[in-house]
Amino acid sequence: MKKFISSLYFFCFALLLANAQNDFTVNVNNIKEGDSVRVIVQKSSEALLKKWIKSSDSPTAAVFSLSEGVWAVKLDAKGYTYPSQQVVSIPNDTAITFGLTEATDGNYSYNWRDDGSAAGHATQSYAAEPTQITVINNTVSVPTNFSSIKLRSEYGVILSDDIEPWSNEDAYRLYKMFTNLPDNTYGEGTKMDYSTGENIRGVFYLSDEEIYEDISIEETDGIRYATVSQSAFTYAEPQIVKLDGIRGKFFSKRLYHSVVNFVTNFAQDTQALNNLAMDSFGIKFLNPGEELETLMNEDSSNFQEFYNSEKLEILAMFEELPEGFHKQEGLKYLVRRIDGQDHPLPAYKPAAAIAWTGMETIEFMSKAFVGGNLSDTRRLILHEKAHFLWEYTFDDSTKDDWIEIGGWFEDPTSPSGWSTDNTTEFVSAYAHAKNPNEDMAESIAIYLTNPDRLINVSMKKYEFIRDRIMHGTRYVAQIREDLTFTVYNLYPDYVFPGKIIELDLEVTGAADEDKTVTMTVVLDSEDPSIDGAVEVYTRFSSSIGTIFDIRLYPQNGSIDSILVGSATLSKYSKSGYWNMGSAAIFDQVRNQRYENTSTVGAKLWIESPLEDVTSPKFLEYSSEKVEGTFDVDNNHNAVLSENGTTGQAIKVTSKWEEPLNVGTNNIRIDYPNPDQSETYYTEVGLVAIDQSQTIKEMEGYLFIRDYFPSGYYGFVQGYIGDEAGNG
Repeated sequence: MKKFISSLYFFCFALLLANAQNDFTVNVNNIKEGDSVRVIVQKSSEALLKKWIKSSDSPTAAVFSLSEGVWAVKLDAKGYTYPSQQVVSIPNDTAITFGLTEATDGNYSYNWRDDGSAAGHATQSYAAEPTQITVINNTVSVPTNFSSIKLRSEYGVILSDDIEPWSNEDAYRLYKMFTNLPDNTYGEGTKMDYSTGENIRGVFYLSDEEIYEDISIEETDGIRYATVSQSAFTYAEPQIVKLDGIRGKFFSKRLYHSVVNFVTNFAQDTQALNNLAMDSFGIKFLNPGEELETLMNEDSSNFQEFYNSEKLEILAMFEELPEGFHKQEGLKYLVRRIDGQDHPLPAYKPAAAIAWTGMETIEFMSKAFVGGNLSDTRRLILHEKAHFLWEYTFDDSTKDDWIEIGGWFEDPTSPSGWSTDNTTEFVSAYAHAKNPNEDMAESIAIYLTNPDRLINVSMKKYEFIRDRIMHGTRYVAQIREDLTFTVYNLYPDYVFPGKIIELDLEVTGAADEDKTVTMTVVLDSEDPSIDGAVEVYTRFSSSIGTIFDIRLYPQNGSIDSILVGSATLSKYSKSGYWNMGSAAIFDQVRNQRYENTSTVGAKLWIESPLEDVTSPKFLEYSSEKVEGTFDVDNNHNAVLSENGTTGQAIKVTSKWEEPLNVGTNNIRIDYPNPDQSETYYTEVGLVAIDQSQTIKEMEGYLFIRDYFPSGYYGFVQGYIGDEAGNG
């Protein structure tokens, strides 16, 4: 591990240099008295700035503070002809001048030509269009450019200048987003009645303020009034850029997602959302019913409708894939298991989502959406979709080449049937532990959501996906500049911890006693401060699937090439050989190396004549509302206490048949959601009243907070694990 050197003086100096700004002046001549002209400057997808110049200004100029680089400068001047956009280089260029020519009054004329921008360069004189429109007693000022008229006439969408005026460019971008959706345009002769709202889909306002999800919607008299953030347009126009010396188009789907939210009213318009899902992606969100029961071969009470936010997130991630992957062969249905319920098959119990390629279905559990990390949810959605690419799209040559660069080989001794001799070039332990299919799915998901991470662990895999899968489409993660800060580290650490070159396992304890398993690993190291580790995490599993973990820590200091750890295994644990599934080795900055039994030797034998291989048997469950005083933790779990907080709680009681002591235990309770509100479930920890009894009576309390929703709270699922690890 290389040392960090920090200096406040050097950091601040470097930060000032990085954000140096340069004044750039845009002069506009021949502005007619009483008129105003808008100046627009844009730097790729990084910044979009606008300023007005009035005829009364002296001089008639706008001054921008611009960072170094190439900027496009353009005008929006209705009633004039003027030059198309100009490209300037900062700081070499300090000023530019545009000359206006007043358009001839009286006759209508419109001219457009390609100037390298998305909208092109358009000038217009005279338009027999109203400057104000009354929509059900609400008078709005409207722009009269070509795209605004097309939005009104084809989609019934009115742009309003009442907050911020719409430029030709922004109106064009919004119009193009509507044309990209499967939303039919109005035909010839369609009548729009502004006084009654007939055939008017909505009114769009433009704001300079940042808005959550870039758009807010209010509905009045059946008409949606949408306010969209200017920031969404900064990323919407395809920009001609060079990335690593390669020329191409750079754009974001941020504005597209805003328009989807408008068209579907944040997924409340079920018909519009279902049409979008089917027309754009060929998929159907299945609700509980006969069709779902037939597909999944389960009672439909185990499933529920997706929440609105979940539907939008799934469609947003599908849209991020290249267009050729939008409608995926073999994928037709999406199903959602009821809140809090895991998949009933033991092998799939930990899964947050499952790609059933043979059933043309992706099944989601609630844990896919309630982990608190949106990036994990997005990665998971893309991961499951990628399994259908592997099954239906990739040819054998593509699969074979991926297997080769991942170092994969078929291994009958591995639970997955595959192993790899590569220990570093994986984006997650899951990708390393499973098979080439899972490795590809994880890598594609990370390629879209966090491409730098894939580059850091494997440039070969990054280039393979870029060139063979995405056909050159690249993804760049960007964050609003006002939400970022810069950290300078003169000595970054890109060195992986060393490979395991020695592994020792020692078991102590008599046959009929608890066992202590001690594990020691030695890493290949020249200098432990650089290529040593701070932690090794290992998991062992028995032949019946029970597990235990060991965490190893440096033998000397905070980082070392020798790491030691131990864990206690119950005398009732499964007897026989236990297999090491994986070992993840971490250094101080979380560089990771993954090992398994194809790269290291690990043989663990447990002699346990008292083994117990029977899971606890569920007998009964009950719940009731009680009042009293409780001590309450951060998860709302409570215990009765004379000096606690006065209030109400749900008392949960369950009975299980289990001769051994009970360890892990909880009950999941579903919150009421009569209006499909975004509520899910909570877990109540249960405690055995008397561990000496074979029939274990468990109880726990969920403290009812004032802000909890009213209604019925329902039992979803219970889990009990005994000290042998059976559950």
